[in-house]
Amino acid sequence: MNKQISGQINLFDIFKEEPKESPVLLNPGQIVYLVVRGDIEPYKVSDRSWDIQGTNRGYDLFNIESNTHSNVTWNVNINKDTFTDKDSAELKANEYIFNNDCILAKDMYIKELVAYKHGYLGKEIYNWYAVLENNMIYYHYGGKYDHIGSTDEIKIFEEDNSKVDSTVVYDYIPHFKNMYKCDTDSNWLYADAHYQFFHL
Repeated sequence: MNKQISGQINLFDIFKEEPKESPVLLNPGQIVYLVVRGDIEPYKVSDRSWDIQGTNRGYDLFNIESNTHSNVTWNVNINKDTFTDKDSAELKANEYIFNNDCILAKDMYIKELVAYKHGYLGKEIYNWYAVLENNMIYYHYGGKYDHIGSTDEIKIFEEDNSKVDSTVVYDYIPHFKNMYKCDTDSNWLYADAHYQFFHL
């Protein structure tokens, strides 16, 4: 009869252990709020989540407006940049705005606007730039992040529009985004919240 030595691993105990999985903290259909710098983005949790060897769990997120998969979040992000209630998300976003260099969309006023439109795959695409009251120039064009750049970029903007069959739009009403200070290695001064942002 074999006796088990103290401290010896029992193979039966190993086989009896069930693999541990990370807990499910978000449910399909649940609304969550992702804080990207000072912006708050609502998403709906999809029915797909996955476990990373018991260390973390990921969730696919759907854009509420388009109902298309457009982001992910993780257990480790909950209550850090992913929140289940909007009030907590607003506190986090306001904290970032208070402590960082940013220009809020609500504080932007147009002094001059130049806008063009052209067709692409059956859609109307609008490219524009606005000279703001503080003389900064806000750009929206060419599939780039919205950003505030230098006057030198107007030439690049015009060159881009000359490559497509575009027409001038005189009554365009632009939609501004909050602008956040760029790192020193960027050619832009301020940009959309997602520019140079990494959601881990």
